[in-house]
Amino acid sequence: MIAASILGGSLGNLAHVGATLPAGSQGQSFLWEAVLTFFLMFVIIAVATDTRAVGEVAAIAIGGTAGLDAMFGGPISGALIVNGSVQTAHFAIQFL
Repeated sequence: MIAASILGGSLGNLAHVGATLPAGSQGQSFLWEAVLTFFLMFVIIAVATDTRAVGEVAAIAIGGTAGLDAMFGGPISGALIVNGSVQTAHFAIQFL
């Protein structure tokens, strides 16, 4: 957040440069996030309830699913780990 503030202060108002905005509509983004959340919860519940799952393998499965969700769903839904609109002061895209 500090680095984003320094860049914003030094470069000025560059609108949405570097912002991850949704590629589709808000409805599409919501549906995509719901599907990806289902996949993540399915994996979490599967490794939590399976007696054959070892702790290290469970962590790899959950982390891999979260990584793939972010890699494939992030560009579609505009998902961020840290909310970029806080730094850009563009709050019109707050829908999820």
